[in-house]
Amino acid sequence: MTKASIKRLQRELNTFTKKYLRYVAPLRVDGDLGAATKKRIKVVKYYLGYPASERNSIPGQRFRYRLRHPKRPWRHDKTWQVRAAKRRIEQRIRARKDHKATAALAHKNGFATFDGKTVAAWMVPWLQKSRAHGWSGWVVSGVRTPSYSRYLCIRMCGAPSCPGRCAGLNSNHNMLASQGKPHGALDVSDYARFGRIQREIGSPLINRLGPRDPVHFSVSGN
Repeated sequence: MTKASIKRLQRELNTFTKKYLRYVAPLRVDGDLGAATKKRIKVVKYYLGYPASERNSIPGQRFRYRLRHPKRPWRHDKTWQVRAAKRRIEQRIRARKDHKATAALAHKNGFATFDGKTVAAWMVPWLQKSRAHGWSGWVVSGVRTPSYSRYLCIRMCGAPSCPGRCAGLNSNHNMLASQGKPHGALDVSDYARFGRIQREIGSPLINRLGPRDPVHFSVSGN
């Protein structure tokens, strides 16, 4: 794929998530078919009704058509469409509940907001310093409820937790009360630059998951 075609795909993915899902941060439109874009393709395939066996395949013309017209009849794919509609409804319900719960924490002791996301308050100075040092991305996910983290794992790998990929109820994102440092985690865009800047400024936020989940940063890195 050319850089221009990847940018078009990224814009179409952003259009889909904005219209059909809730509280999903947009992709950075940079023409890079990196880990974040590949992960978003898998996520969108889930909400288009793809079975797990087909979510790792390279996106082709059929995927692009379904992405642009998720409600238009697909030949031989009625089962997929019914499954997709149920998944999108469930996502909107669960995301709204999670957003409401985490937004209520934003002004409590130990919590704050950054880029409109509730985060652990101790992380904010590091985020501000990162932006001052050239990070142009944004926080994709900060504090989450345990139930939403569990749902994300089921969506990702079909289980409440997936070793090395998704921690579910044990995720560092889960915070229902102020616990202070070292608790909390972030998912960010422009993650490669963010990671370099953390090392440059002496931040405790690191990533130990590598290509499995390069957007994730916490004190433990997991």
